[in-house]
Amino acid sequence: ALYVADARSMGIDVLPPDVNSSLWDFSIEDRTGGQPSAIRFGMGAIKNVGQGAVELIIAARKDGPFNNLTDFMRRVDLRAVGKRALECLIKVGALDSFGPRRGLLETIDQIVSVSTSHFKAALSGQMSFFGTFSEAIDDIVLPLLASLDTREQLEWERELLGLYVSDHPLSPFLTALKRKITHFSGQLGEAHDKEKVTVAGLVTKFRPHLTKDGKAMGFCTLEDIQGANELVLFPRTWEKFHKLISLDKVLIAEGKIDAGGGDPKILVDKLVEANLEAAEPEAGGYAGSYAESFSGSYSASFSDLPQDNGDDEREPAGPAF
Repeated sequence: ALYVADARSMGIDVLPPDVNSSLWDFSIEDRTGGQPSAIRFGMGAIKNVGQGAVELIIAARKDGPFNNLTDFMRRVDLRAVGKRALECLIKVGALDSFGPRRGLLETIDQIVSVSTSHFKAALSGQMSFFGTFSEAIDDIVLPLLASLDTREQLEWERELLGLYVSDHPLSPFLTALKRKITHFSGQLGEAHDKEKVTVAGLVTKFRPHLTKDGKAMGFCTLEDIQGANELVLFPRTWEKFHKLISLDKVLIAEGKIDAGGGDPKILVDKLVEANLEAAEPEAGGYAGSYAESFSGSYSASFSDLPQDNGDDEREPAGPAF
C-alpha cells in the first residue's frame, strides 16, 4: 500500500489487475495514445489467487489477449483455476473487459461448468483441442442486473487487495479536506519530531489499551489517499474522544509527531468527526457515486477543531501495532 501511495503521489497511475495484462507481480505497462507508462497490479496481489492459477492464465494468453468471456473459458481451464480464485479475480475487476462484475458473479457456476466440460471433452478426444468457438463453447449471456454499488466494489478491492484501487472513498472530498490538514500520511516522514500536524482519514482499525496504572488509552489508524496515519491517544485524550472512533468514520486529528522508534506516529491532542455532507463532492467517476452513499453517515461539524487546554500526562506507548 505504501509503494502504491508513493507512485500516486508522484503522479504515476496504478492500474487494477487485469487477466489480459497482469503478471504475477507488479509490472510497468506502456500505454498507447501518448499516455505515460503506468504500474499494473499483479494478480499475485489478490487474496485467494495462487501462483498456479496465475500461471495458467498467463500461459493461456501467450498467443494474444482474450477476446471475450467465451475465448477466456475456452483457453483457460477454470476448473484448475478454481471457483474461489475466479470469484476474487472478478471482484477486483480483473475480468471487467468481459462484462459487469455483478453479472459475472451471478453466472460464475455456469462459467466454470462450461469451461470444465470443454477441457474434459478435449482431454477425452471427443473434439479437437484447437476447435473453433462453435465447436467448443456456447456463448454465455450475462444477466441484466442493477449496477454494482460503488461502495461495495471499493470494499471488495480493499478486502482482496489491501487497498482501494479504482478510487478512494475520500477522493470526492479532497479539496475540503486539504483546507483542514497540514499533511497526508505520505508526507509525515518529512515532519520533525514534536512538530504539530493535522491529518484526516478513514478509521480502518483501532485498539483500546490499559496503561500500567489501569487507565484507558488507545491506538487508531486513519487511512487517507496516500496510506495510513498511526494515532496514539493517551488517557485524557482517549477519555474525551474515544466515542468518536468507529470503523469507516472519517476523522480529523490534530497532534504532535513522535518520530522516535520507526515510522512516525501522531500523539493526538484533538479529534473531530468530519462532516462530509458539508463538503461539496467533486464530480466524476466512482468517487461521485460513492459519495452519495457514503456521506450520509456523518453529522459532526467540519468547522474548526475543538479547543482544549491539553495535557502532558503521557505514558511511553511502545509499538502501537
